Amino acid sequence: MKNKTFERNSVKYRVLAYSEAEKLMLLEDTSSEFGGTVSCLFDAVYKVGLLSASQSISYSVTKKDLFERASMCSKNDVRSIASFIREKYYKIPSAVCELISEAYCDENSAEENKYAG
Repeated sequence: MKNKTFERNSVKYRVLAYSEAEKLMLLEDTSSEFGGTVSCLFDAVYKVGLLSASQSISYSVTKKDLFERASMCSKNDVRSIASFIREKYYKIPSAVCELISEAYCDENSAEENKYAG
């Protein structure tokens, strides 16, 4: 699911992270004037080309801002980074902060691997 793209209401989104166990999907707006803002789909299910969710919440914060906050955390594990993000963005649910943290860790790992090879 990661990096899969979807379009909804003429806005393009890219999947940053997905938790199959919790059915949460973290999306980044990649096409509107507010590009980079983050949304989360709850009870997200993707079947045969159709994405459905019981609820969608958009946050007025960008992926760049969230990842910048994550980079300030002194520890480098998903739970610590998620807690650190939640200290500032306390209205974002913990499970969503964990998805943000996973996306951040995945992206940093990919960057490190790109320069290592």
